[in-house]
Amino acid sequence: SVNLVSELRRELEETKESFESQKSELQQALEESKKSFESQNSKLQQELEESKQKLEEAQLSVNLVSELRRELEETKESFESQKSKLEQELEEHRQKLEEAQSSAALVSELKRE
Repeated sequence: SVNLVSELRRELEETKESFESQKSELQQALEESKKSFESQNSKLQQELEESKQKLEEAQLSVNLVSELRRELEETKESFESQKSKLEQELEEHRQKLEEAQSSAALVSELKRE
């Protein structure tokens, strides 16, 4: 009976030591996993911030291109309007020149007579 109790105490002590050893190993593995997770999480957060920044820059570029296109269209419309006015004025001046040339020819013709 004493041997049995002694044997059980020895097995209990070995089990306890084994448990403590496994507990320590698991805690160490858990700490390493936490560090690895935190490191990966930090890298992902940084990549996310960089992606957000690139997206914002791309959006600004898109907005700038849209603004430039709008300004170009306005400039084109203004140019077309001015061109049309100038062509109209040119036509009016041509008609006046033709009238003046015709009058000059008529005056010249009358002077010869």
